[in-house]
Amino acid sequence: MNKFEFDILRCIYIYGNDNQRFLSSKTGFSLGLVNKTIQSLVKDKYLKEDYTITNWSKMIMDANKPKQAIILAAGYGMRMIPINTEIPKGLLMIKNETLIERIIKQLHEVNIYDIHVVVGYMKEKYEFLIDEYGVTLTYNKDYSSKNNLFSVSKVVEIMENAYIVPCDIWFKENPFSLYEGYSWYLLSNKNAYNSFYTINRKQECRLCVNDGNKMIGIAYFHNQDVNEFKNVILDLIRYREYESKFWEESYKHISFPVYANLYKEEDYHEIDTFEDWRNLESDSMILSSHAIDIILKALSINANEIKDIHILKKGLTNHTFQFKVNEDFYVMRIPESDSNELINRYNERNTYQILKDESSTETIIYFDEMTGYKISKWIDHDHVCEHNNKDDLRKCMHLLRRLHEKKYPSAYIFDIFEKIQFYEMKWSEPSYYRDYEKTKENVFSLKDFIEENIEYRTLCHIDPSNDNFLIQNDDVYLIDWEYAAIQDPHIDIAMFCLDGMYDKKNVDEIIDMYFDGKCSSVIRRKIYAYISCCGLMWSNWTEYKRGKGIEFGEYSLKMYRYAKEYYLYAKGGD
Repeated sequence: MNKFEFDILRCIYIYGNDNQRFLSSKTGFSLGLVNKTIQSLVKDKYLKEDYTITNWSKMIMDANKPKQAIILAAGYGMRMIPINTEIPKGLLMIKNETLIERIIKQLHEVNIYDIHVVVGYMKEKYEFLIDEYGVTLTYNKDYSSKNNLFSVSKVVEIMENAYIVPCDIWFKENPFSLYEGYSWYLLSNKNAYNSFYTINRKQECRLCVNDGNKMIGIAYFHNQDVNEFKNVILDLIRYREYESKFWEESYKHISFPVYANLYKEEDYHEIDTFEDWRNLESDSMILSSHAIDIILKALSINANEIKDIHILKKGLTNHTFQFKVNEDFYVMRIPESDSNELINRYNERNTYQILKDESSTETIIYFDEMTGYKISKWIDHDHVCEHNNKDDLRKCMHLLRRLHEKKYPSAYIFDIFEKIQFYEMKWSEPSYYRDYEKTKENVFSLKDFIEENIEYRTLCHIDPSNDNFLIQNDDVYLIDWEYAAIQDPHIDIAMFCLDGMYDKKNVDEIIDMYFDGKCSSVIRRKIYAYISCCGLMWSNWTEYKRGKGIEFGEYSLKMYRYAKEYYLYAKGGD
């Protein structure tokens, strides 16, 4: 039985209606195809001469009932910023019910109660679904670093006649069925430039270069195909190149036919951004977000005046996004939930007050010292400092030195050694490094040498990473002064080198750029000492974060290596 025959037979079985115009409207098939298919079903004894269902067909329908659903709800939903900082995307309210609850209720309508929800970001928010709907939650610990191919891999081995469903789609009508006779993927009747699927005359999904039918994300896997699908998924996750891939990448590696189910573009909504949500909920009083409320008050505008929201970056401690009001662009920073434990926001506010007339940094529109929320004017620029672009590096070092020489004041002092101890005290268990105590002893032994060679102290950025330098032709800006404090200005050179994870040859080149080639050997060794000390500080910070379930991969190991290797350079070793 082919797809056309099963769809017509299912329609007659469910609705008990052999009217060909009705069947055409329900299936989307032409009247000619409906008539031809009905004749074939009669010939093959699936329908009686009066077009009623045979017992054989009833048995086929009973054997083709979906049993299970996998709902993917692990990701950050980064394009939903700023809403995603307060609630996971699956729990957004649309017309007085959450997205994921609507999906679960639609699955229940077709008798599917074996539902597995793969969670990650804000996983605790979904816990109530266990009691309310009897779902099973499966945790994907890699949600922050890998795409949903890895979420599917967490449940693929238990799949049986199963739907895969993203948590962020709202359907006007139920997209699920009581009976499914083949594996399919849901496509829109509209095209999209980034889709790699189109539909052939047999209504099978076929790969194309681009501009295929828009991919909606829902699929069904019939038991006859599940084993092959499982093997493909488990094979792909072994390769690093697939860490950023969606699960649909698996379709490029399977041999069984995947049919296309077409859905009208106007009959569903993918809630991908704040603006998608706003457009669907334009008349609702529940459309709210603390971040959006702040923007409205700070700029004295209405919600519909906020346009073009998109993520800029997810940093180590903050989410940052750009938005437009009228013809002006702004940037909003939303700190991670625990960042205020680690950053003095009162001091940060005072730093921006000190820098308010400085043309080489951002203009602050709003700052909340309690939460760390910040709105600033967008700075037009071509690019951030490119890691290996020597012209960029030279411009950034010259700006850094010019800012240092202005000797801006501050009431807050940044103590590296106190910070090393501070992060260590926040560990939930001893260091992962066997020689940590010896490394720490060596680092602390550099303190006197550093103090003896400080020429002056001034306001330092403390976190002058490549990404914080914005470049427009000859204009350079240094933004994000949240760690800023009084210190030896040479610490900023060390911090820049650490963030870029530069090797020693590049470190020496950057030092020479800052000093225009006139750095004494003692000061160079002092900068090496700062690299060692700050390397241990950031290493301790990553160990604290690891205790909270956040991994930093190569970065954490590199910081510890800087602590050990640059201790030797500071002591005069090669």
